[in-house]
Amino acid sequence: MLDNASGATGWHNICSAECTIQTMHKHLFFVLLLIICFSGASAQNILRNPNFVEKYDCPQYLDELFKCKYWRSPTKSTPGYYNSCYDTIAGMGPGPGVPQSWWAYQHSNDNAYVGIYGLHYGGYREYIATTFSPLIPGETYRVSMRISLADSVAIASAGLGVYFYKDAVPDYHTHGRIFVMPQVDYTHYGIIVNDTEWVSLVGTFVADSAYTNLVIGNFHSDTDVMKLSVTIRPGKKINYYLIDSVALEMVEDAGIGIYNAVTATIAVYPNPAGGRYTFSFGRIADYNLTLYNAVGVAVVKKEHVVQKDITIERGSLPAGHYFYTAETAGSIAGRGRILLE
Repeated sequence: MLDNASGATGWHNICSAECTIQTMHKHLFFVLLLIICFSGASAQNILRNPNFVEKYDCPQYLDELFKCKYWRSPTKSTPGYYNSCYDTIAGMGPGPGVPQSWWAYQHSNDNAYVGIYGLHYGGYREYIATTFSPLIPGETYRVSMRISLADSVAIASAGLGVYFYKDAVPDYHTHGRIFVMPQVDYTHYGIIVNDTEWVSLVGTFVADSAYTNLVIGNFHSDTDVMKLSVTIRPGKKINYYLIDSVALEMVEDAGIGIYNAVTATIAVYPNPAGGRYTFSFGRIADYNLTLYNAVGVAVVKKEHVVQKDITIERGSLPAGHYFYTAETAGSIAGRGRILLE
């Protein structure tokens, strides 16, 4: 049995311990709450209606993007809007439905997506555009989307990209190519031939202006873009891609240079680079390293790289954005972008 003094001291110690534990729990909860809040903030999608679900009306024909809220065509061309709400019109076939449409059979988690011509006879192109709150100059943004080749066409290609601009909407009186250089170019993903599953494309860029608009499409010339005739099936000799789940998110910068959102195991420095640049591999393996220019042409190839670091002389390469892929054991180990000044 404890006497009064020792008992009081004992209860005081127990109470102090419990209070300390409760305080620690409160602090831990607060820290976790901050982490969750900031993590959510850094990954917030800036775009409205990124999955094309919201609509003014159900599409009934193949060229009714104007029925999809917050998205538009920036040119005189007419991209397609596909939604499961479509009711088949007698004699019109599957039309702009989901999963079955005139172009393809493709499911979507939200039962809606859009479609654009990447290549077509006579230079015809289609693009989609949207408006958002101004970006913060100097911040790094991640741009991602899912695409799938329509299974009724016979041409697959690379070359999709995203162009950002601000203020007034440019007056593109054309049915063809928009002659601009996109800030985000997915050429380094190669030719997308998958027509049964969605392929995720991810790229990053540092905003150099308070951009308020973006345009998605193929900005390369017909002769420059990488393409492939899918001869295993008959189809229209054109190129058509479905697009879904578009996201524009501000991300934490990697520190110095351009953030590589795809992999943290392969780094390139300095980035931007001058006369030479170095690739550093997180683990030693047998890599095939390829550097592509802005239109997808391989300009540097290094095969069977087995050292942890490799330094490459710039040589006569002009200034601009370049993309790299590192393959090992037949699969992509990393990809990213480098700026040569």
